[in-house]
Amino acid sequence: MELIDILMLLIGQVLTVPAVLMGLIALVGLALERKSVSEVFVGTLKTMFGIIILSLGTGAIVNATLPLSNVMNAAFKVQGIVPNTLMGILYGLFTPINWPMTFSLVLALGFVLMLVIARFTPFKHVYLTGHLLVIWAQNFTLIAFAFGLRDIPLIIVGSIMAALYWTVMPWIVHRWDKDWIPEAGFTLGHDEYLGIIFGCTVGSRLGDPKKESCEKLKLPGWMSVFQDNTISSTIVMLILWISMVLIAGETAVKAYAGTQYWLLWAVIQAITFTAGIMVTLFGVRIFVGQIMPAFTGISRRLVPGAIPALDCPTVYPFGPQAVLVGYVSYLAGQVAATLTQLAIGYPYVSFPGIWLFFAGSTIGVYTDKRGGWKAVLIVGLITGFLFVWLSSLVFQVLPQEIQTFRTTGADTDDPYILALFLYLAKLFGYNP
Repeated sequence: MELIDILMLLIGQVLTVPAVLMGLIALVGLALERKSVSEVFVGTLKTMFGIIILSLGTGAIVNATLPLSNVMNAAFKVQGIVPNTLMGILYGLFTPINWPMTFSLVLALGFVLMLVIARFTPFKHVYLTGHLLVIWAQNFTLIAFAFGLRDIPLIIVGSIMAALYWTVMPWIVHRWDKDWIPEAGFTLGHDEYLGIIFGCTVGSRLGDPKKESCEKLKLPGWMSVFQDNTISSTIVMLILWISMVLIAGETAVKAYAGTQYWLLWAVIQAITFTAGIMVTLFGVRIFVGQIMPAFTGISRRLVPGAIPALDCPTVYPFGPQAVLVGYVSYLAGQVAATLTQLAIGYPYVSFPGIWLFFAGSTIGVYTDKRGGWKAVLIVGLITGFLFVWLSSLVFQVLPQEIQTFRTTGADTDDPYILALFLYLAKLFGYNP
């Protein structure tokens, strides 16, 4: 096996597997803190357990919602575009370059550059959300390709863009969360940054978080059951799912419900969705409890003052009700945009994505801290509406190999950044 093959194997098995990457970081951090062998072993394993549990929770959320977009496609008899974070897998079908090797080198070099930036500049944030490291290495590889770069220039430019995204964007957002994350010990490492920047910028003009926080919403006595976040989330999901399958109709739903009664299937999907949220939050508690002490060693010795940027569920415990309000308002904005596209006969209809929970909830938590529940509702509606239209626009400039699968990226930053650069690249000859 040649050296390049060994390097590609290491990159593929470490940087692209979140549990392995986080476990390795915990191991290095605890070793740098000179913990005992048993403490290093236990801390490493618990970190990996937390990530795997978190993944099980997010997997349950995705599996519960995945059929819904297909049901809506069938109901409205269109070939809709479905935003999906897993679009990154489709990049492997892009054949004009050696995609696996090219993006892997962008990922590896970008990760190293991120550590260098954190070590020697004021941007001390280290992006540690493994699957999004992969996705943005791929996005910036495509962008560099669209501007006509190939081989080494493509790898250099793509890795620089990725490193800057991974360090500058968390730095911007951290100025808003360091007041409510204990000891400012971490920040967000997720691609909802542009939505958060918008929400935090306008939020203070839309409400008073001290008086109108989502967490201070008081419900009538007969609605006290909603004070339990699990129950309130389940009830909202039940209303949402049953409404949408009733719109779609029994015929469209039965193809996915199988032998199960179609309305009962919708109920189970809604409850499974909420269960996924609960499992995700449990995994977050385990993961954060282990990675923070381990990261102390790294920040002291390798990258002084480093601040980890972590996956979006890590901020959910700081605003459980904002999570729900943000998700529902973001979903409402997306549904309104989709209905508008259907009404005017737009040829590229984008349906609400199966991953929208994470975008709406995360934007909701940050916006609530700046402007309260009214700001969360308004920002959620606007960002959800814009996301659908931008997804339809960016779909038209994706490579043909990806367009075949009728999907785009699912998080807030995907359509904004891809649309900006890919439409600009068209002025320089890019032809998808």
